[in-house]
Amino acid sequence: MSRLAELAVQRLGLSGISPEFSYADADGNQFVNDGRTYVEFENGSLMNGYVVTFAPQGSVMGVAFAEVNVTIGVGARKVVGPFPQFVFNDDGRVQMTYAGNAPSAGLVVCVFRV
Repeated sequence: MSRLAELAVQRLGLSGISPEFSYADADGNQFVNDGRTYVEFENGSLMNGYVVTFAPQGSVMGVAFAEVNVTIGVGARKVVGPFPQFVFNDDGRVQMTYAGNAPSAGLVVCVFRV
């Protein structure tokens, strides 16, 4: 498993959270996943959309799962998850990569668990 930039997982509770966003890393990101983890994206770019690819690691009876591609349009905000551990975890982490022009310039991300 390649070591992508790690994102901290924030704990969501009844008192709420003020999400702390990080810029998407051009090489991709990863986060610890317990099966109740979600990712929120916010695209601040006025010109570029992005595609986020979540790389599945698991298989059933030798058949691999397909990648999950999520489009984050110009100015859009999107929440994705949860991520079943047996499908997505690689060493306890989910990996995601980005396609689009310079994601680190406009795409921010936060990870939280319930």
